[in-house]
Parts: sequence; structure tokens; C-alpha cells
Amino acid sequence: MAKAKVIDDLRGVSMIDLEKRITTFQEEYLRARCSHKTGQLANKSFLKKIRRDVARAKTIFKERGEKEAIVEPSTKSLPEAVEANKDNKI
Repeated sequence: MAKAKVIDDLRGVSMIDLEKRITTFQEEYLRARCSHKTGQLANKSFLKKIRRDVARAKTIFKERGEKEAIVEPSTKSLPEAVEANKDNKI
């Protein structure tokens, strides 16, 4: 149940907030790894949880980026696009 809550939470935020969360998760993972190496981390399964949260956030970021790339129309007009691709002969 907790996994579904994290996923729903990540899907509900903007792209900027999602980037911030990815950075936060990565920093938290780095601190947890350092704590684990020095023997200060009591709950070792925490590393697995954070690593998976990073992967979930990156996956949602990538999915959303691909959807926006498909939906966004080209900023160039047709004559500009033809002119830009004039040298690329097939």
C-alpha cells in the first residue's frame, strides 16, 4: 500500500517538484550509504527503499517527458523546417 501512495504522490507533482524530489532522494540515498558503510545505519532495508524511490521518480519523470515531447508541436513553421533540413538529403 505504501508503494502505491508514493507513486500517486509522485504523479501528482509538477516536473520541477519531481526534479527536486529526485535530487532529495539521491542525497538521502548517499547519506544512508555512508551511514551504512560506517556502521551507523540501523535499518539496512532503508537503502533498498530509497533506491527504489529514486527509480520510481526517474521513471515517472521520463514518462512525463516523453508524453510532453509527443504533445508539443514544432516551434518552426513549415518553410523554416524545410529550410533547416535542406542540407539533409536522403
